[in-house]
Amino acid sequence: MSWPPVYSKEQLAAKVSVKTLIRVMDGFLEMKKVLLAKIDRGDKLVEERLRDLVEKSITFDGERTLTIAGKQVRLAVPVYKGIWNRSCRYERGDLVTLGGSIWHCNASHPTDQEPGNGPVWTLSVKAGRDAR
Repeated sequence: MSWPPVYSKEQLAAKVSVKTLIRVMDGFLEMKKVLLAKIDRGDKLVEERLRDLVEKSITFDGERTLTIAGKQVRLAVPVYKGIWNRSCRYERGDLVTLGGSIWHCNASHPTDQEPGNGPVWTLSVKAGRDAR
């Protein structure tokens, strides 16, 4: 088998959970920090070997997008965006709070529609009674 192994989307989905993928990304980010520190200290061997890998580098935007060898991969993970704001545009997977409830965005394209007004949002957690 060649290294790194190449999997189809179906094979990858069957082998890797989202949690595992996030742990792998965290490992790559930590490894990147260590290697950059070695380069800063003047380690020429590391610098030469990494120069060859620049085109195959992996970057993560910290939210949903991985860039691998110049190709973007969007992860289907929920991202909490805070209190709903009319001036913001939300996309599928975004979570917002409105009126004490948490809403999940189902939109296939960015939307500024208010939660509770149509099929774009699904109520995830309903507001409870005030604690007194």
